[in-house]
Amino acid sequence: RWRQITRAKEIKLTDISKIIEEMEALRALEECEDYSLKDIISSAIETIEARQSKDYINEFKLGLPDYDMLGHFERKSLLVIGGESGHGKSSLVLNMVYRWINNGLSIIYFSYEMSAIVIATKLNLLYTALDWNKTFVIRDDRLNDKEFSKLIDGFKWLEGKKVVIIEKMKTVDMMETIIRSYQPDVFVLDTINTMIKEQHRVDIALGDIARRLKRIAVDTNSLAVIIAQLKDIPERPTDKNMIKESRQIRDEADYMDFIYREEEKNIVDCPEKMRGIIEIYRVKGRLTGVGYCYLGFDKSTGRVFPLPEDKVREIDNYKYKCRMKGIKR
Repeated sequence: RWRQITRAKEIKLTDISKIIEEMEALRALEECEDYSLKDIISSAIETIEARQSKDYINEFKLGLPDYDMLGHFERKSLLVIGGESGHGKSSLVLNMVYRWINNGLSIIYFSYEMSAIVIATKLNLLYTALDWNKTFVIRDDRLNDKEFSKLIDGFKWLEGKKVVIIEKMKTVDMMETIIRSYQPDVFVLDTINTMIKEQHRVDIALGDIARRLKRIAVDTNSLAVIIAQLKDIPERPTDKNMIKESRQIRDEADYMDFIYREEEKNIVDCPEKMRGIIEIYRVKGRLTGVGYCYLGFDKSTGRVFPLPEDKVREIDNYKYKCRMKGIKR
């Protein structure tokens, strides 16, 4: 093809550009020949057939029935967890990490919000169910000898798990080197907002980070989890457009869950029915669709847990009555 194009006596610069474009197109065509529709269909049938087996269990299933019913995560995907400060984003993700490492998955946790000591201790408390305030003597109450021994056993349990905790990694390039070297099943960034410098187009910076992490997840056959900070959200962030800082994060995400706690938003006026409740809204799911669920949250241990059906109905009925009365709850 090159010889055919270059037979002309005079070749202009624009002609050279066209030659390069045609050569790139021909090379792409050759690569596409390796992916015939017949092969794609065969692979699709094989994949679906394996999932139809009674023995199939999604490896990212958390064992939280209502949340799992929103749809399971897949490798080569990007999950974005959004919400305001204090509403439970990191708590939910740490509960995910705890359950995943307990099932044998390997995790890298890049933290800009909490120290490695805090993260390790929080994972310990999810295992031991010890009280956070007593563990760090927040209110002059201490662990007794039995509880302290339990804490040590918790750290021994954590030592045997495949989890790496890294504080304040300076660049995405450094993150990528570690991820490609370690090849984890899941890597977490908490939070994406703290990685960027002030500039005119914050959304572009956040979008670039999300795009790179999504590509790394695809290349390493892993799941990427990004925690994103929302600011000044007056009500439940049930719309994927609420991440105003970055349209590009929305575009890159395969799943987008927003977290809300009425108890955090209205410390004094929180209705009793909403205390200890985390609301989760899946506003984007390429494979799963959208939906919402409620989980219980124990502030003393950081544990999230399933709610009984009657409690879920009670919350739904309460919120329905509030909407009928024009009360924003």
